Amino acid sequence: MMAKVHPNSAVPSLELPRLATCGNAAGRKESTAVLTVWRKSLLFGCNGFTVFDAEGNLAFRVDVYGSGTPEDLVLMDAAGKPLLTVRRKKLSLGEKWVIYGGEDAGNPIYVVKRHVTLLPSKAAAAAIAHVAQCRGGGPGYEVEGSYSRRSCTVYDERRLVVAEVRPKEAVGGVAFGGDVFRLVVHSDLNACLAMGILITLDQIILEGKNGIFFCGSETCEFEVFGVMGSSDFSWKLADHPKLPKGKTVAVVVLDGWGEANPDEYNCIHVAQTPTMDSLKQGAPERWRLVRAHGTAVGLPTEDDMGNSEVGHNALGAGRIYAQGAKLVDLALASGKIYEGEGFKYIKESFDQGTLHLIGLLSDGGVHSRLDQLQLLLKGSSENGAKRIRVHILTDGRDVLDGSSVGFVETLESDLATLREKGIDAQIASGGGRMYVTMDRYENDWDVVKRGWDAQVLGEAPYKFRSAVEAVKKLREEPKANDQYLPPFVIVDESGKAVGPIVDGDAVVTFNFRADRMVMIAKALEYEDFDKFDRVRFPKIRYAGMLQYDGELKLPSKYLVSPPEIERTSGEYLVHNGVRTFACSETVKFGHVTFFWNGNRSGCFDATMEEYVEIPSDSGITFNVQPKMKALEIAEKARDAILGRKFDQVRVNLPNGDMVGHTGDIEATVVACKAADEAVKIILDAIQQVGGIYVVTADHGNAEDMVKRNKTGQPQLDKAGNIQILTSHTLQPVPIAIGGPGLAPGVRFRNDVPDGGLANVAATVMNLHGFEAPSDYEPTLVEVLLDD
Repeated sequence: MMAKVHPNSAVPSLELPRLATCGNAAGRKESTAVLTVWRKSLLFGCNGFTVFDAEGNLAFRVDVYGSGTPEDLVLMDAAGKPLLTVRRKKLSLGEKWVIYGGEDAGNPIYVVKRHVTLLPSKAAAAAIAHVAQCRGGGPGYEVEGSYSRRSCTVYDERRLVVAEVRPKEAVGGVAFGGDVFRLVVHSDLNACLAMGILITLDQIILEGKNGIFFCGSETCEFEVFGVMGSSDFSWKLADHPKLPKGKTVAVVVLDGWGEANPDEYNCIHVAQTPTMDSLKQGAPERWRLVRAHGTAVGLPTEDDMGNSEVGHNALGAGRIYAQGAKLVDLALASGKIYEGEGFKYIKESFDQGTLHLIGLLSDGGVHSRLDQLQLLLKGSSENGAKRIRVHILTDGRDVLDGSSVGFVETLESDLATLREKGIDAQIASGGGRMYVTMDRYENDWDVVKRGWDAQVLGEAPYKFRSAVEAVKKLREEPKANDQYLPPFVIVDESGKAVGPIVDGDAVVTFNFRADRMVMIAKALEYEDFDKFDRVRFPKIRYAGMLQYDGELKLPSKYLVSPPEIERTSGEYLVHNGVRTFACSETVKFGHVTFFWNGNRSGCFDATMEEYVEIPSDSGITFNVQPKMKALEIAEKARDAILGRKFDQVRVNLPNGDMVGHTGDIEATVVACKAADEAVKIILDAIQQVGGIYVVTADHGNAEDMVKRNKTGQPQLDKAGNIQILTSHTLQPVPIAIGGPGLAPGVRFRNDVPDGGLANVAATVMNLHGFEAPSDYEPTLVEVLLDD
């Protein structure tokens, strides 16, 4: 398929200005050009590249219509004039990419050819590409590094750096993922040539090769290194040169278990946790801290708290992917969100229907953010929404309890501004996040039903004329808490609900985190639904902010594409014969399965894996039964280990997080002690079978239960009371390794000081006796041989 936009454009001269030239660049002494490369097309429905110069002007573009791998890629200037064409051809003995000037098939500039003979990937660790120009005996170039990590360098024959591919630095607090990066072009290399090399590198990576050679004639043949994702791709992992296979490895994730200063508000410290204490106080080379928040798990900034979803994504994927908030930030900042299929779908309801926005009203950054909602409101109104209703869910969990009033007042002010512009915009309903709508893992469908009744039917036990009045009045109850506010609806002067969802409306759930949106998404989307009586099922156009379940394709429409996580450690290990057992209770079962496996439901191979879910307590808050199902999880893990049926036994112990979120310090102390006792049961079993353990956590919570001021002291409210912290934290989390099966020389490395959760995957692979894939974050362990 052709990739160009203007089929009748003339082929430009090869002596155009620097940013549009593909001729011989030898001898040029021009200043450095810094290009921003976005691995997206600006055209709806297209893939490709969009490239900007340092002033933000469009410099190059590649637009590919349709899906799949194109046969031709045309590099164009900003006006759509073709500069060069990368054409993929297949031969009997391999594949090659021919680069032509403009669209002229008679003007080949480079050939990229792959042999059927592959060298080991280690041979390509440094040089990944060699470039030789086809005419005039121009200089050759060598590319070293990793394109997939956006970290490679182009050298000329004198070993001078002439171009670099580097990650894009954060702009205005917005960090970018792998699809946005920099191409820095120095003297003696033409920017167009650099883009041609980059495009071909990208195609090679897509086809699964780590390295290529360029040459100047059709007859040249060179070896290509590495295999990843093509027909030649192999799941087989290399054996670790020093660590044996066949050891049972227990991977224990303590949810919400960070490392903080010991004081009375550190529930882990107060709980007296002898098992975890012994790991910390044992061999110092086998215990350390790793980062579990911010950029270490794909979130935009270091002020972003980690959470169980992104944490388990990183633990399982072994690489850092741009996550929900980060993806949404980029889509909103670029305006791309309004050009996508999802927004175009809901927009069809704008003329005659209402746009409903359902989600958590908070700036906690765990499930949603207020600033994103504000941008979505603004953008939707500018793109045709005439009537908007917001269905709010109050937080008090990821932010301070009582902050709901301020958030509602801010939103009301924003909606008033829209009304001044002629937009009919109001808050229509609300309720606390833990009591209305935001249940997860089908723990309690009554929570979702309360939301449905208020949002869709316009029915609730409490009715108010304004949301500010609603939240203030409901919080006057002695035990009121933002998390558990009862459902309410806003009514007009006649007592009629101002915003029930009806036929012809559009609905967006604007949370970016998946787990607590899946159940309401099912209710909104599934025609065949039996979890509760919906009374009526309106014919609406529904989209999520993201797709919340990739395996279920739920929702089928979404505004921002989710991170594509492939080749997770779990899938690799199963393909290499590692029999796997995963277990937790309902509230965290999805984390050791779905999120661990890259947002994928189900087993990779049911003959090799067993996933066990223990039902969580329902109908009560977790501080009532703080031990939760820790004992049952530990017993299941113990039986799996002692049964010797599995090579990896993976569990999540939810206590620290789930009870920590209640703000009940005494109950959280009990929870931490129960989790510690569960760890002991698992480690005792590992001791019996001569296995190995890895004990870590996904983020902090229970280690700090109070809001602190700038000096680190507990923060007080106006009445002089300690302000309880119910959210996650920014603290690092521990990781410990050990067990009788661990080789004596294994220790944590000293040269990965900023290691994070993504480094754990390679570490676990090593302990199973395998080398990790080359694009994984580096292992945390090394093996020191005895003298």
